[in-house]
Amino acid sequence: MNQLRFEADEIGTEAVAHDGVRGFQLEAGDQCRLDGDFEQDRMAEDPGEEAERFFSRMVGPAAWTRLSEAGRAGRRADGPALVADLRSLRGGSPPFDVTALGVPSVFGMGGPASQPHHRASVQWLGAHVPDAVVYEIAGAQHGAHLSHPDHFAALTRLVVERAGGSAAR
Repeated sequence: MNQLRFEADEIGTEAVAHDGVRGFQLEAGDQCRLDGDFEQDRMAEDPGEEAERFFSRMVGPAAWTRLSEAGRAGRRADGPALVADLRSLRGGSPPFDVTALGVPSVFGMGGPASQPHHRASVQWLGAHVPDAVVYEIAGAQHGAHLSHPDHFAALTRLVVERAGGSAAR
């Protein structure tokens, strides 16, 4: 999981020249609220089980069952890193005040079929981060890059454009 994040970060760094722009995704799901009041006891005791719960919640239970046994074992092996990431999101106060961001910000979300807590988080960020843009991909859910690639590409171009890069293509 950390390798995937590293690779995504590397791709983002190549695409966006502005050093102050960082892409991040709040993946605490229904286990946290934006005011920082976290429900620590909702995580599974076993990190592998938590990885399965997280995957099923984010991608869907059917996707979990379609994974090979080796694929499920690999996801469960990511459990300790996932639990560490989730706990770091929950410990103490946030590492910075998102309402004081001074960089171009774009927050994307799917349509009404998306999880309500995902939409609420994006709407809150759009309302509280200075000069933020909320970009909705109607009809999309968590896997917008798969179900609506043209709209996701437009979102990506908007992010690059707002960061001062060239989104022309």
